Amino acid sequence: MKTIHLLILLAFSLLLSQCVVSRVQQKVSDKIDNFPLEHQAKDDGRMDRLHGRPESHTSHADHYTPATEARYAKAYHEGYYMGRSAVKKVARTMILHGR
Repeated sequence: MKTIHLLILLAFSLLLSQCVVSRVQQKVSDKIDNFPLEHQAKDDGRMDRLHGRPESHTSHADHYTPATEARYAKAYHEGYYMGRSAVKKVARTMILHGR
């Protein structure tokens, strides 16, 4: 009888912990999806968040060429560009240094 109670208690605790884990995962997913991206475009070294290319400031105008656009497009299709500034910085560094 005591074994049955322990098994029921174990099953209940596992179910409860699974519910807690799924709620935390959902909250984290919602926070990632709703992360404000507007402030990330302020830095002159970051890319335009819609097109994955350098912003159209005058400081970028002389660096932006069709070859650069082709490299950004290739990185986008290979999965380097994922919409977050840290990943975009890594992808941009890899592209500009030919890696």
